[in-house]
Amino acid sequence: MDIKSFIAELGIESQTWINSIEIAVILLVGVVSYLVLAKLVGNIVVSITKRTAAKWDDLLFTKKFFSRLGLLAAAIIVATIVPVKEGDKLNEVIHKILNIWTTVTVVLLISSILNGANTVYERYSR
Repeated sequence: MDIKSFIAELGIESQTWINSIEIAVILLVGVVSYLVLAKLVGNIVVSITKRTAAKWDDLLFTKKFFSRLGLLAAAIIVATIVPVKEGDKLNEVIHKILNIWTTVTVVLLISSILNGANTVYERYSR
């Protein structure tokens, strides 16, 4: 069952309201999944990185790698919830936004890795 049919079963018949509620639910799922993943992964990663003697894992944490990884995971969760439907303009727009979200997040992840590598290089090249 997709979101639109569930909303229609609630007795809401206006297509504008159905689309608005669908977008709100998708945004809510994205935000909640990011917050849960950021909190869960953040706590786990902090506890692991404090126990290790290596400094590079601390750098990844300070360069926002793991919070950006949570953004990518949230995008993947939302993409799996929203089915691909040909001909549904709203669905196509949502998937284009998800593709942009995923692309930007991957670029930010790569940037975090490169910033961390640069910091390590600057520390040990002196």
